[in-house]
Amino acid sequence: MTLRRFREGDRVRFRPQSNLQFSLNIATDEVGTVVWVEQHPPQTGPSYRVSVAFPGRKLLEGVFEFEFELVEAAPDK
Repeated sequence: MTLRRFREGDRVRFRPQSNLQFSLNIATDEVGTVVWVEQHPPQTGPSYRVSVAFPGRKLLEGVFEFEFELVEAAPDK
């Protein structure tokens, strides 16, 4: 199985091992929606950044993708 890059519209949550969620006061089970994905190739090497909108919160901009896990894939266009 290969992992695909996140896409706009994917629903994600922080990985259990992420410490970033605690500094942002976001619960482990809170689900957000990817609203931006850094184009390929990313400026940061093999890791790329995403922006995620969590309901009722400020947009999290430019967070590394490895902080998140996929909950539900966006529908194919």
